[in-house]
Amino acid sequence: MGKLDDKIALVTGASKGIGAGIALSLAKEGARAMDAYEQVATAMKALTPLGRTGIPEDIGLIAAFLASDEARWLSGEIIFGSGGLR
Repeated sequence: MGKLDDKIALVTGASKGIGAGIALSLAKEGARAMDAYEQVATAMKALTPLGRTGIPEDIGLIAAFLASDEARWLSGEIIFGSGGLR
């Protein structure tokens, strides 16, 4: 009997890499490990006003702007790179 018998573990990215290792470890303890990446990604796309999930370049463009002279008047601001989801 495992410590996690009758428990459900929701692991995003459980199909490969470290996520797969985590899911396997949880399953060995008795949990039903589920990969919810596709469900989470679909839900995020539906909730985001831009209708898509972000990509690294989206955040990179924000970082490049903040490091540029155009951002010289910004000081102590909070910038949300969220596609409109807050």
